[in-house]
Amino acid sequence: MRHTHRAAFKNRQPADSRQRQLGVSMIGLLLASLVALFFVVCAFKVGPSYAEFWTISKVADQTAADESLLRGPRSKVYESIQNGFTHNNLWDAKAEERITLKKDGERGMIIKVDYESRTKLFGNIHVVTSFQKEAGNSAQ
Repeated sequence: MRHTHRAAFKNRQPADSRQRQLGVSMIGLLLASLVALFFVVCAFKVGPSYAEFWTISKVADQTAADESLLRGPRSKVYESIQNGFTHNNLWDAKAEERITLKKDGERGMIIKVDYESRTKLFGNIHVVTSFQKEAGNSAQ
């Protein structure tokens, strides 16, 4: 009884050892790690800006839900928003810098979140994030 698979194996030429090795080289692994590290650093630097925006947006939406407040004076609306910032640990955020109030005949005032945040990435490179949202609307 003859085994055909052994005959095919004997006729095969040995491959060059460099052709048989597959995988990532040390330089490739280092480059991939550097790219991944860059994106992780970017996420850690820019992430707090987005968290601040989500909190400001939540405070603006809560204020926009109070129709009697929106029909009152502008100073009371800003005061309510600033209190919301303080309760949500946004100590450095100023309502007048982050929020724009616009008069509206139906609702009294429209609350718009409109500001930019500049974050130092490294060296003299900064990332600028721009946020706009009308309170009460889910669109950003």
